Amino acid sequence: DSLPIQVNMATEAKKVNEAFKQGIKKAYPQAHWQRVECWTDKGVPDVNLCLGKDHWIECKWVPSKTGNKFSHPLQPEQCAWLLARYRAGGSSWILARRNDVFRLYHGSEARSVVDRGWSGDYCLEMQKPWDWKKLMWKIDRA
Repeated sequence: DSLPIQVNMATEAKKVNEAFKQGIKKAYPQAHWQRVECWTDKGVPDVNLCLGKDHWIECKWVPSKTGNKFSHPLQPEQCAWLLARYRAGGSSWILARRNDVFRLYHGSEARSVVDRGWSGDYCLEMQKPWDWKKLMWKIDRA
C-alpha cells in the first residue's frame, strides 16, 4: 500500500528539481547543470550548478499534508556534507518547494532544516511567478 505514495513522493521531488533546472536554464542559458546521483556517498547534493562559481544544491519537496516535514528528510550525511562544504568555503544550499512556494536555505543552516524542516532558517522565499535571477543573485552573493 505504501509504494504508490513513495513513488508519488519521488515524482514530486523530481518536479522540484525539474522546475529549478528549467527556470535556471531559461534565465541563464550559459549555466552548466549536472544532476548528481551518487550511490557511494549518501551526502552529496542532488545538483551541481556552475555559473562562474560552483554551487551544490539539495532539492526537497514538502507535501502540503505533512506540515513542515520534507517528503524525504535531510539525512545526517547530507547535513554533514552541506556543513563541511560551507566550512571549507564552498557554496552549498537546500532548495525546498511546497505547492507553488520555493524556499532557499543556506548550507550553514542545514542543522536548522533537519530540526525544523520547512520552518528552518531560510534566506529567500519565492512564490509564482518564480524569479530565478533573484535566486541566483542570492546564491552568488552569499
